[in-house]
Amino acid sequence: MAAPIGTKNKTADVSPEEIRQTLSRVIQSRYFSHAPKKQKFVQLICDYYLQGRAAELNEYLIGYEVFEKGAGYNPSSDPVVRVGAHDVRKKLEQYYQNEGATDVIRLQIPIGTYVPCFLKTSGPTEPEGGECVAVEGLAVAQSEGAAAPIEKKNPLAARLLPFSASLFFGFVERKLRRQEKHLLLATGAVIFFLVGVVIWLISQNRYLSDQLSSNSSGGDTNIAVSSEVWHSFLANKSSTLLILSNPVVFRSVNGADPEILTKQGIKLTPEQTTLIAGLANNKLPIRSDQPMQLIPAMNMYTGIGEAIGVFRLHGLLQTLGEVTLLKQSRSVGVDDLKDHDVVLLGSVYANQWSMPLAIKENFVYGSHTSIENLAPQPGEEKEYKPLFDQRTGALLEDYALITVVPGVSGSNSLMSLSGIYSEGTQAAVEFVTDKDHLKELDDRLKLIHPNAKQPRYFQALLKARVENSFPTQIILLTVRKL
Repeated sequence: MAAPIGTKNKTADVSPEEIRQTLSRVIQSRYFSHAPKKQKFVQLICDYYLQGRAAELNEYLIGYEVFEKGAGYNPSSDPVVRVGAHDVRKKLEQYYQNEGATDVIRLQIPIGTYVPCFLKTSGPTEPEGGECVAVEGLAVAQSEGAAAPIEKKNPLAARLLPFSASLFFGFVERKLRRQEKHLLLATGAVIFFLVGVVIWLISQNRYLSDQLSSNSSGGDTNIAVSSEVWHSFLANKSSTLLILSNPVVFRSVNGADPEILTKQGIKLTPEQTTLIAGLANNKLPIRSDQPMQLIPAMNMYTGIGEAIGVFRLHGLLQTLGEVTLLKQSRSVGVDDLKDHDVVLLGSVYANQWSMPLAIKENFVYGSHTSIENLAPQPGEEKEYKPLFDQRTGALLEDYALITVVPGVSGSNSLMSLSGIYSEGTQAAVEFVTDKDHLKELDDRLKLIHPNAKQPRYFQALLKARVENSFPTQIILLTVRKL
C-alpha cells in the first residue's frame, strides 16, 4: 500500500528508466526548457551517472563540455561551473516546489559534488526522511541517517569504496605534506571500512527497499491507462504513428547548394540582408559572391512545439508499452494511415495531413489564421484568434484543438493535436500527457452524457497563455462530441 501524503519518505532503488524519465521531466519544465546551459549541465551529469562514469565528473570536465571552455581553462580562477551548479540547484528547488511538486522521484545535486542523486518520495511533499549527501565527492541517498543502495544490480558499496579511495589518495598526494600522509591514510582507511560496513548492512535489507519501490504510484501512467482519451490507442494491437509537421520555411542559400536551387532563390535587399544576418549574429552560411538569397526548405524543419510534443508523447506511450513510429508529414502515405493509430502534430497551416476529416467537426481552422466555431453555444465566440504584443510582436495567447476521430481504416483511431501556432500544439500535447489535465478532460467528456458511456470521438478547444514562446497556463474552454 502506498504511503499516505505527509508520512516519512524512504529512499528506494531507482532504475535507469526511472532516472531517464525524471531527467526528461526536469529538462522539459519551464525552469529548464529555455536555459540550454542548465539543460546541458543536468543532461551531462545524468548521462555520466547512467553510464557508470560518475567518478569522472569534475569541475574541469563540466567547464569543457557544458560551458565550452578551452584547454587553458582553470577552475580555480574561473568560477563559472560553481556558479552554474548553484543556479541549477536553485532551479531544481523551484521546479519541485511548483511544477514537479507531485514527482515521485526527485533529482538532487548535493553541495560539494557534481554527481546526481535520486530520491523516491511517498507523496507530493518535500522528503522528510531522506536526503542526498556528498561522501568524498560521491552523491549518496540517505534515509534516517543511513546510506541506501541506488542500483539493484550494481551495489553502492562496490562503487563507493573504490571511488572514495581514489579521491582520498589523490587528495593526499596533491595537498598534504609528506609527514602527514601516514596518519591521514590510516584515518581514511578506518573511515572507508566503517562506511563499507554500513553500506553492506543496508544492502542486506533490499527487500524493504523493493517493497517501498513497489508502493510508489505510477502517476501519469496510471491516469493515462484509465483515461478514455487514450483507451482506443491502447486497446488494439496497432502501433501508434506520430506525424511531425513540415511547414514551408525559407533558408539562406549557402556555398554547398547546387546552382539549380540558387536559380529559385528570392534575392534580398541589402537592408533585409543586414536585418537577417544581425538576427543570426552574422553567422549565416551565405555565399560571398552574391546577395543573400532565400530558398524554400520543404522537408527540413518542424516547429519547436511539435518537436517537444513528440518527445512527451513517445515517453508516455513507451511507458504504457505502446510501440511508436515517427514520420515527417511529407513522407507519410495513405497506407501509413490505414495500418496504424495516428497522432498528428500541427495544424493545417503546417501539416498537410491535417485536412478536413471524414467526420463533421465543430471547430475548424479558418482562412484568417484562426479557429472558427461552426455552432457557437451561449457564451462562446464565433472565432478564436491568437493575441500578440503590439509593441514587440511576441505571441501572448494561442488556441489549440484536441481532435479524436476514427482512423482511415475505421478500426484505428486518429488524434490531432494542433495549435494555430507551434506553441498551441505544444499546449495540446501537454494537455493529453499530463495527469491533471487528462482528468479534467475526462470529467468534461463525462458531463456530455452523464448517464451514458463517455464519447470516444470529440473535439476540445484550448486556450494557452504564452510566455517567452513557451505555453504556461492552459485552459480547457469547451468540449464537443463528434
